[in-house]
Amino acid sequence: MTGHSRNVDTQDRGDIIPTRSSKLPEITDRKGEQMRRISILLFVLSVLATPLYAHHGRSATYDMKKRVTLKGTVARVDWRNPHVVIWMDVKDETGKVVTWGFENAGVSQLAQEGYNRNTLKVGQEITAVVNPAANGAPAAIVVKVILADGSEMRNRFITLATVLPVISVLSAGVTNAQDDKDKFKARYESNAVNKEFDPHDFTGIWEMTRLDHTLGTKPPPLTRAGIEAMKGRIGDTPGVPRPVADAARASTEVQLAGNGIRSNAPWLECNPMGFPRLMNDDEPMEFIITKDKILQVFQWEHRIRYLWTDGRQLPSGQNLENLGPAWYGHSVAKWDGNTLVVNTVGLDERAWLDNLGYPKSFHARLEETWKRVDYNTLELQLTLYDPEYYTAPYVGAKQTFKRVPDEDISYFGWKGLFAGISEGICAPMNEVEGYNKGFRDLGQAKPKQ
Repeated sequence: MTGHSRNVDTQDRGDIIPTRSSKLPEITDRKGEQMRRISILLFVLSVLATPLYAHHGRSATYDMKKRVTLKGTVARVDWRNPHVVIWMDVKDETGKVVTWGFENAGVSQLAQEGYNRNTLKVGQEITAVVNPAANGAPAAIVVKVILADGSEMRNRFITLATVLPVISVLSAGVTNAQDDKDKFKARYESNAVNKEFDPHDFTGIWEMTRLDHTLGTKPPPLTRAGIEAMKGRIGDTPGVPRPVADAARASTEVQLAGNGIRSNAPWLECNPMGFPRLMNDDEPMEFIITKDKILQVFQWEHRIRYLWTDGRQLPSGQNLENLGPAWYGHSVAKWDGNTLVVNTVGLDERAWLDNLGYPKSFHARLEETWKRVDYNTLELQLTLYDPEYYTAPYVGAKQTFKRVPDEDISYFGWKGLFAGISEGICAPMNEVEGYNKGFRDLGQAKPKQ
């Protein structure tokens, strides 16, 4: 369930795929029912295709239109998040043994498919169907691994990515999804919207219903200091709403990845995402209510944020200067009727506001307004007040969070965000040394002349 930035268009998830807890629309016409079934099918795939796997864009590394089949023996298996990595010895056409590295799904997805850390053993013969590195390097992303007994370890996120562009082709052949539709409709509507709830109790695990790694609206113009603060940042558009992405492409201040240039977002090197970027990630988070504070617990980064409700004042003036910057700032919260108002100051300027690289100053104030509108639903709106970097307050779009059913965060009898198979910690020995050097850099290197 964890990740940095998913290489799926924002509108795809928000408009086509229902979220885990969202109520599915009632459609009665035949054509609409066919599309509804497709939506259910894609939704099922998206649930299985955990975001642990999907936090890197792949098109710059792999040839997603090409598939090759390789036979060989397992040399090593790194069974960990966010990527299970399989190393396989393959004989080339000359008989020379070449060790290939295959990026697979995350532990959570493979566990739901019935596989564990003992499924693959060194020396075991397997066949792998993969999308190879675009530059010909011995690196690839797995489509499926075929075991000696004929069973297939499929990468369902690749299946989903393949399905999305060909919805019209599938529309005539999705009747088998009816059982899945009924099963998952009942499962995700089990938290009925008419259940009683306390509007001041946010207890539970929640997830955004729309993939949006920004504040959801176009930012106001930057000041001269804001433009200077943004220099050198290379953003990216996965997880960015289309109107916001289009505005960024038209901006002279925003530099975006592409044409061989990679994003240099801090989290891609395992630095903290910071606030509010972590909260705008597509991973679940939990609210825990205590007497004097509310804890906001994030699966990604294994992070806990304190929202103090004990009446303390927001740090300001010399007190704020003495406290200094923090990746997640200093936050106080209070109730205004049934709305929880949270203010945060003292944010570390190195942390980006969003995927595009927009900045925020140390003296900025971020205001969150949270409201529980029904048993299943929280609404959030963010507003950034930062006159040092922006010419006007930056008012974000309303975001919706849905309550995650218990069965969606229960694995083998263990319930909670921090089960081993769903652990979402960006460890440099995995991400930088493992993925970046072992796959990204190798797969994106220019071929030797």
